[in-house]
Amino acid sequence: MGIGCDLVYDGGDVIVAPVDMGKPREDQLQGTVAEQLSELAGRVCYDSLGSGRNSKEYHKHILEVGHGSVYEHFHFTVEMNCADRELEMVKECLNRPDVLATTSGGGHLRVTANIRSVLEWHGMCPNLACPKVGPVMWSAAESLAPVIFGMMHNPYFCQSKFRIVPPRTEDEQWVSMLLKGSRGMSHEQVRHGDRTGISQRSTRFCDETESEWVRHPLYSAYLEETGDLELHTKVTEATTMCRNVYSLMTGRLQKWIASKGTDKLTARKQARGAARGFLGNALYTELIFSASVRQWKHMIRQRCSPGADAEIRQLYEHVLAVLQGSRYGNSFAGFELVASPDGIGKIIKA
Repeated sequence: MGIGCDLVYDGGDVIVAPVDMGKPREDQLQGTVAEQLSELAGRVCYDSLGSGRNSKEYHKHILEVGHGSVYEHFHFTVEMNCADRELEMVKECLNRPDVLATTSGGGHLRVTANIRSVLEWHGMCPNLACPKVGPVMWSAAESLAPVIFGMMHNPYFCQSKFRIVPPRTEDEQWVSMLLKGSRGMSHEQVRHGDRTGISQRSTRFCDETESEWVRHPLYSAYLEETGDLELHTKVTEATTMCRNVYSLMTGRLQKWIASKGTDKLTARKQARGAARGFLGNALYTELIFSASVRQWKHMIRQRCSPGADAEIRQLYEHVLAVLQGSRYGNSFAGFELVASPDGIGKIIKA
């Protein structure tokens, strides 16, 4: 496994489960696209596609433990009438994260939000003077994710008319991908926290004993040109040592903490959490990363540049190709890549 990406969702009627994540059982990835995308985002964290709970039980567990970040990937847009209380309704929207509120002609308010922001809407500011938007967003989200919202208490009574409308701006349009590469790459990628949803493979829950380590493209280019056997030998020895220490530590710490009465699952998580400190940044990882079209364009400009790390620059060649082939491809048609000055990957043509 190496550097790459796969399209998961671009606003259509189908969620694509990448082959690298495994094959879902018949009782998994069920429900609406909102529910499927949320479930897939959660399963990449635990490497659990094809095993574990069915879809309904999975969402029940996520809601019980409060791992709400998996509900930050699916976005939808609602349009409602502003009437004479436009400013107060906009203020209500702005009092919570991950919500975009805009006004349009004819006294309409457009609100784009994700599932998590709606689930937590009431708790963010329950005493607002204008109570219209919260009930509307809950009713809209409930129709898009009935299994999820059917398990929750509805704190609202909605009397307002609204429409779920197609996204029309780059802030309302979202694309989700599976990004693949080293944890060094992912540490840089997750810094893009604005207008994004991020779910990454967990080294506490997943066994990394047999996981691959990603060879950095700069190192690969150097070896290919120089044939530096000494460096290659040292790297191989260091990688093997880290894997052995990780395996030894997880086994012994898990057994030791379990002997003190800790349950098996907790003991395993605690042991892996301690041992992962010996796993390098080159360890292979996967993350489902969702972002608005505007944010994807911003990231392309930053990552397809001479100063970007060679691995993430190489990754974004694939990212751009996927985005140009998505339903929002026209928004990315203006990007043209040329060879990077260092000979590794490509950069945006000036």
